Amino acid sequence: FQSVALTIFSPREALPLDVGDGYMVRLKPGVDSRKFARELKENHADELKAGNYYLSDAEAQEEILEETCYSAGWTNTIRLKAMLAVFFFVNLCLGVVGTFVLQTRKRSEDAGVMRSFGATPSYIVKMMLGEGWALTTVAWVVGCFLYLQYALSEGLAHTHNTADYYDYDPSWTSNFGIHFTVVSLVVYVMLLIVVTIGISIPALRDE
Repeated sequence: FQSVALTIFSPREALPLDVGDGYMVRLKPGVDSRKFARELKENHADELKAGNYYLSDAEAQEEILEETCYSAGWTNTIRLKAMLAVFFFVNLCLGVVGTFVLQTRKRSEDAGVMRSFGATPSYIVKMMLGEGWALTTVAWVVGCFLYLQYALSEGLAHTHNTADYYDYDPSWTSNFGIHFTVVSLVVYVMLLIVVTIGISIPALRDE
C-alpha cells in the first residue's frame, strides 16, 4: 500500500483574531464532518497535544458557515428573500391559472359549436391544451432569449466562470451554461404544469 501524506490547510486570514491558530482538515468523501468533529473533541482531545499547542475545539465547516451567516445577518436576509420569492411565485402561478381559466371559459361557445359539428370533448381539451402549450413555449423562448442577452451584456455569464472560482466551487451552479439550462428547463416545466391546470379545470368541467 502507498502511504498518503495528510494535508492540513491553515486559513488564518479567514479566522477571527480571538480564535488563535486554526487548521482545516479535509475528510474522505462520505464522512460526516459534524460527527467527526464531535468524536474528535470527546475522545481524542487529550491526545492532540504537543508542548504548548493543544486542541481547544473542533467544528465542522458547515457549523462555522452557519454561525458566520447568522452572526452577519445573512441567514435572516436569505429567509426573507426566500419568503418573498415563494409569495410572488404563488401569486404568479395563481395569476396565470386564473388567466387561462377565464380564457377557456370565454371559449365555451366555440367549444359548443365544435361539438355540434361532431368534435369530441377530449379533442377539444387536447386542442386547447396544445394552444396553451404553444403560447407557453413561445413566451418561454422569448423570455430566455431576453434574459440571456441581459446576462451577457451585464457580465453575469462570466462572473463565476473563471478557473480559480471553478476550482474552489466546481458545482453546477458556478457554471453559467449548465445553471442557465437547468433553471430554464425547470421554469418551462413549471409553466406547462400551471397552464395545464388553468386549461383543464374549466375544460373538464364543461364536458
